[in-house]
Amino acid sequence: MTSIVNISRPRFWIYLFGSYLLGVVAGASSSADFVRFDSILFGRYFLLPANLLVYGVNDIFDFETDRLNPKKAGYEILVQPEMYRSLWIRIAVLNIPFVIAAILLTPYALLSLIPFILLSVFYYAPPVRAKEVPLSCSKLLSPVAYKPSMCLPLDIQRFGFID
Repeated sequence: MTSIVNISRPRFWIYLFGSYLLGVVAGASSSADFVRFDSILFGRYFLLPANLLVYGVNDIFDFETDRLNPKKAGYEILVQPEMYRSLWIRIAVLNIPFVIAAILLTPYALLSLIPFILLSVFYYAPPVRAKEVPLSCSKLLSPVAYKPSMCLPLDIQRFGFID
C-alpha cells in the first residue's frame, strides 16, 4: 500500500482534489451540497485513485527518463518494468468503481470523468503520447491542468443527481 501512495505523489494531491473542491463550491446551491453522498464520494476519488491513475501511468511510460531522475531514488519510487502489470491492476481496481458509481448515481459525471481518464492515459501512453507532441505538451493539455475534477461537480449540479 505504501508504494501505491508514493506512486500517487501525495504532495500533488491538492492539484486534483483542490480543483474538485473549487468545483463543488462553484456548483453548490446550498451548504447541504458539501455533504451530499456524490460530493463526498467523488471527493475521495480525486485523492488516491485519480492521482494513482495520473502518476502511475506516467511512471509506466516514462521509465527511461525516470531512471535518470534523482527524485526517483529519494522521495519518489522508480517503478520497475516488472511492476507494470501489478500497477495497471491497482489503477483499474481503484478507478473502475468510481466509473460504475458515476453510471449508477449520476451519469452526467461521465462528461468529465471519461475525458479525465482518457487524457490521463493518453497524455503519457502510446499511440497518442500527447506529452511528446510539441503543442499538446503545454500545461494546458496535461491531465492535471485540464481541471476535469472541477468540472465533475459542476456537471452533476447542472444535470442532476439520480436519487
